[in-house]
Amino acid sequence: MTARFASLSSPPIVYSVRFWNRKAVGAIITAAYGYPPLFVNDFSRALSLAQLNHAPLIGWSSRVTAEQAKRIQSHVEFYRIEDGFVRSVGLGAGLNGGASFVVDGTGIYYDASQPSDLEVLLQEQSLTPMEVARGEQLITALVSQNISKYNLKGSDKGLPDSAGKEAILVVGQVADDASVRSSLSQVLDCESSENINKDLLAHTRSVYPDACIVYKPHPDVVSGLRAGMLSESEVLNYADACLPQVDIMAAIDWCDRLETVSSLSGFEALLRGKQVTTYGSPFYAGWGLTQDHADLPRRGRERSLAELVYLALVEYSHYYHPHTQQVCTPEALIDYLAQQKKSIWVALKTRVLTAVSWLGTQLGL
Repeated sequence: MTARFASLSSPPIVYSVRFWNRKAVGAIITAAYGYPPLFVNDFSRALSLAQLNHAPLIGWSSRVTAEQAKRIQSHVEFYRIEDGFVRSVGLGAGLNGGASFVVDGTGIYYDASQPSDLEVLLQEQSLTPMEVARGEQLITALVSQNISKYNLKGSDKGLPDSAGKEAILVVGQVADDASVRSSLSQVLDCESSENINKDLLAHTRSVYPDACIVYKPHPDVVSGLRAGMLSESEVLNYADACLPQVDIMAAIDWCDRLETVSSLSGFEALLRGKQVTTYGSPFYAGWGLTQDHADLPRRGRERSLAELVYLALVEYSHYYHPHTQQVCTPEALIDYLAQQKKSIWVALKTRVLTAVSWLGTQLGL
């Protein structure tokens, strides 16, 4: 774990982690620090307990406001926790528990407005040949077993014949997601755009007027759980096809280039040897691996893909095996997720949980 507590004499206080993630988060923190965490949903109570017990406070990153972060940092040690890069079979917004997380004591990987532990690792840490080799082996495992962040089953039907044209995949995101709003794009207005997905599509068509363009919306948006939906007619003003149900891995295999603001699918495309253009500031941009349209002066160093993978997936991330209920290696989790993807019962459970989450959203729960 890159984030280290100076010392522990009482359990860490963990703020605003959803109930479906608590078992995994609890196991990871207990294994790393020797104390099971105390989960708290009320911010004032969490801060008071951390102060009273001289304990660190770990907050779910996207639910800690800038004002709250300042209050925490002026009183106690503060760490952000967030989903990792190889998460689960099924959406977090669909109540599916995560199996990988990052804990960051500097910032958080998706917010380039400030450094993060991952950025510091990429900028400063030297790797041994064995570590680079492990990064290469992880790339092989992820690609050969077709593992992504959510591992959703989709169709490989409907992808058009590009007829010799450049095949471009435009990946939509949750429009109000922190990874979008905090991007430092020099081309798109990520902070205040009404719908960044429409802006990205329009810009891509203007740059590649003769390309065959496919748009893949974010699964959280398609499921009705998050913001950023575009109608099919809006998409087809700029794209040759809108394929919400297509498998993201099939779409990546189809394309020559992927265009994104800051989606993790850009990272997944890099693993599969595709050209990637970023308009925001995802963690994998700025290291000489992508074509970037954001000013990232802190990231002046070139990194190989294997180095990026090792530092992001091994040094920065933590893993929980849902079957053994113990912490594990990324390799063990990749193998587990590959098996879960084949299970019809897991697929059914994922659909049911997504439906329950959607109903709760409609009812304002």
